Amino acid sequence: MKKIIYFYAILVALMSSCTSHNDYGKITIVRTDEMCMTDRLDSAQKYLGPFLEVMSSQMGMRLDIENYSKSRAMMIFGKDVNKYLLPLDSVERVLAQMNGKAKELKVNIANKHYVGVINSYSQPIMVIDSIVYIGLNHYLGSNYAGYTAFADYIKKVKTISHMPFDVAESSLAYCYPYLRQSDETAINRMLYEGALLYTILELMPDADVFDILLYSDTEIDFVKENESKIWAALAARDFLYSTDRIIIAKLCQPSPSSSYLHDGCPAMIGRYIGYKIVKSYLKNNEVPELSFILSPSFYNSKNSLLKSKYSPH
Repeated sequence: MKKIIYFYAILVALMSSCTSHNDYGKITIVRTDEMCMTDRLDSAQKYLGPFLEVMSSQMGMRLDIENYSKSRAMMIFGKDVNKYLLPLDSVERVLAQMNGKAKELKVNIANKHYVGVINSYSQPIMVIDSIVYIGLNHYLGSNYAGYTAFADYIKKVKTISHMPFDVAESSLAYCYPYLRQSDETAINRMLYEGALLYTILELMPDADVFDILLYSDTEIDFVKENESKIWAALAARDFLYSTDRIIIAKLCQPSPSSSYLHDGCPAMIGRYIGYKIVKSYLKNNEVPELSFILSPSFYNSKNSLLKSKYSPH
């Protein structure tokens, strides 16, 4: 119960600026899961066309609205989504703020419609043109029985409070995809991941980087107290300019921890350090607009780290 209260509290904090200074309008997440469960298939089809086409391509077979509504995933998760999913009104307010801030900051997220679906794939968010499809069955709470087989680091992101962050990151990555060089290094990826985090926080200014990374209090204390040691370890082990895809993935992708780098070091430490470098860069350099940090001219540049003057103490 405490976890549910905590996660919902994050949403309340996120939505506070939506109502205090600006009216960002209204966003509605269309519930096609409810339409399918109540045989309103014509209504669902209006929103699910592009989604079903992509799913058909991935599955290698034709998936129409009728088959989708009777699919195993719908039968398993449909009722549980209706039973366990917390109200989406707070999420919708945060997404309205995100869209409004994106326009103010001239950041392209291309989102016009938000559609809730039952998605049996591991990817909870799917962006197709101007439609963001949200796999509602991925946000039923870390204690949901259907997630029992998942590792703890996966279960902890399956909460409604994390939904806006997933939507923001997927939307930004869709509009500003990572362009990998043939000689990609870890620092290139770290800068891109850090730019994503920084931009998300600009779109949701009441959030904190640790809300996105979901670090525990112990992990937060660790990275704050040991940032200089972590940075030194990255340099000493030649990780920053490593072209090893395994090392790059370990630094930036979700995992149980980054203890291979430093005892007690939390997962995705490359994303966090990348975020700190981006903050330092923006403090010490002028950029034409915020979206510059999401461009290859920034994260693939050999000068960005030097120009950031990042030097943790």
